[in-house]
Amino acid sequence: MTHPILPPNAKPFHNVFLVEVTPELARAWLARGNFNRPANQNTVARYVRQIKAGLWQRTHQGLAFTQVGVLIDGQHRLQAIIQTGVTLPMLVVVNEPTENFAFIDCGRNRSNLDMLRLGMRDARISSKHLQTLRSFLAGRFCMTTRWSNAELNRLFPQYSGAITFVVDLFRGYKDQRIDDERCAE
Repeated sequence: MTHPILPPNAKPFHNVFLVEVTPELARAWLARGNFNRPANQNTVARYVRQIKAGLWQRTHQGLAFTQVGVLIDGQHRLQAIIQTGVTLPMLVVVNEPTENFAFIDCGRNRSNLDMLRLGMRDARISSKHLQTLRSFLAGRFCMTTRWSNAELNRLFPQYSGAITFVVDLFRGYKDQRIDDERCAE
């Protein structure tokens, strides 16, 4: 099968599989050992919230294993599957050369602001809008959670009128940041 954007010299890649990753399979894969940085529990927690909220989407970013089955990409996704107990479909790349590890996750990540602008399809959304939303959420949920892009894109429309009001109200003020996310005791 050809795709309209692919040139004639495009060739299928035979080491990519769509796999229903169960919590048991995730445990087994993590137990095999991996070649990764230390796990970041905040990242795992964000993924867990996304999965529980039904916001998780299968994308081209899945899991990667070397020729001998060592995990080189995807440990946080696997840990989130284990913690939620939810089976998720993932693209799994096998036989990835070990030296490719040096090139994984080396680009600039999209920021929450980038993703909010993309999700809302509105380039006028500024960091002030995002800071205001985070402040609303910190007050409402009384927590200093690092919100995922999916969560912010889901919540922004609910508060957009209030956010715009606050940003416009404080437009001329010297203080440029709204960053007190601590809850009053």
